[in-house]
This record gives sequence, structure tokens and C-alpha cells, in this order.
Amino acid sequence: MEHKNQPLRPFDVFKLPAEFQLFDGAFLERTIRLRMNSLAISDFEDYLSILITSEQEKAALFEMVSNSHSLFFRNSLTFSVLENISLPGFLIDLRSNKMKELRIWSTACASGQEVYSLAILLEELKLNSNIDFTYRIFASDHSETQIKLAKAGLFTNAALGNTTLKRIETWFTHEKHGYRIKSSLQNHIIFSTFDLLDEKLYFPQESVYGEFNLVICANLLFYYAPDYQQKILKKLRNVLLPNGCFVSGETERAIVAKNGFVEKYPQSAVYRMK
Repeated sequence: MEHKNQPLRPFDVFKLPAEFQLFDGAFLERTIRLRMNSLAISDFEDYLSILITSEQEKAALFEMVSNSHSLFFRNSLTFSVLENISLPGFLIDLRSNKMKELRIWSTACASGQEVYSLAILLEELKLNSNIDFTYRIFASDHSETQIKLAKAGLFTNAALGNTTLKRIETWFTHEKHGYRIKSSLQNHIIFSTFDLLDEKLYFPQESVYGEFNLVICANLLFYYAPDYQQKILKKLRNVLLPNGCFVSGETERAIVAKNGFVEKYPQSAVYRMK
């Protein structure tokens, strides 16, 4: 009997290993279907038996549900607000000695596009403001594979997204297999693996303490069930400084608005705490 187009019954999700039950059900179903099709498996029970007994398959599926697609300067409006309003605004506190350095946490940095986009904005702000301020970007992701890719800093032309030609010429080196980020942009970035759902840790150990001017959690929340969205946002509220900014993905604005944040500029996905 052919089951290829038969949807998973709701209770089937709860037959999965515990680490998968934190993800949104509809998203999880789509991903499992893709994985089953790639393995030429049509019946969910058949796939489930493999998933439960094979650590290799469990790791492969977890990588699929956790893998995030990203681009440089992905949301043009968000990065425009950061470039022209939020980041220059932090310089006021730096100049008045209210803080010694600008601290940023990219909580789901994937293969680095978001982090390097921020570094480009900050280096350009240094040049344009004639203020030699200090900043550090703590870039974390649960996937060690993604962190290795981010550290390598090599990107395809498609991944450059909304990057202008001038920025490509300034901040990248063209190589045979793509564009490599210049090493000068990596000097202020600390990469590490980190699980946002770890109940014992509230921030990357590499950051030493949990106080950040800017926290970015973009295009991650919609993968999770509501209870886990709330847990993640509560953790991030606790490490954001009172005058700090929080950034989400543009499709996650409604989720964030329900969890203690107010959008600073309409449609921007840039927030302050209530």
C-alpha cells in the first residue's frame, strides 16, 4: 500500500525521539517527508524504526531540521535600521563612557552571513564616524558543522544576497570557489557552539558574562513549538541590557511581540524590551 502522500497523524510526532519534539509540528512533518523521499521510504512507521535504532540517521535528520539558510544583509529594512539608527546610537553611550565596548550576540549564526554583515556595518561605522570604538560579536550556533563553515568564511555568489558591489570589493577576496571574507573582519568575532535550550547555560561561556547591547535571533523561532519559543525569548531578555536592541526575522515579529518586546520602528524587526 502506497503511503507517500499520506500526512503524518498528529500523534505520530510524539513517537519521535525526544530531541525532535521541540520543533514545530508542521515544519517537522515537511522535513521528515523530504528525508523519507530521499531514502525512498514511503511509510512513516518504517522510517521511525530506522530513526530509533540508527544514531547516524538521527544525526542526519537533526541536521536537516536544524540547518538554516541565510544570506548577507538578508532583511534590507532591518539592516538599514541597524546601520543608520541603532548602531550609531550605541556610540553615544560609548563616547559618554557609559560602556567600554559594544557587545553583540548572534544566537543562531548558521554559516556566518549574518555575523559578517554586522561586522561590515561596524567597520564602516568606525570609518565614517572617525571613532575607534571597540566591539565584540559572539557568534553561536548549536551545529558544529555550521560554526566550522562560518569560521572558514567562504561563500557562494548566491549567499552574498543584498551585498553591494562596493562592499564585495572592499570586504571579500574573489577565489576559484567563491568569495572569502577578509581576515580583518574576523578579528572581533568569537565563534562557539551553543544550545539555546540548554537550561544550565544562559549565554556562551566565551562571552564571560551575559550583558549584550544587541541580541539577534533571526529566522530561528518559527522552527520551534510555542513553549520553546517562549523559553528562548525569556533567556534572551535576561541577557539584553536595558537600552539594548533585539532583532528577529521579519516573519517572526508576531511571536516576539507576544513575549515582552516592542518593535522600535514599524516592520523593522528591531525591538526594545517593554
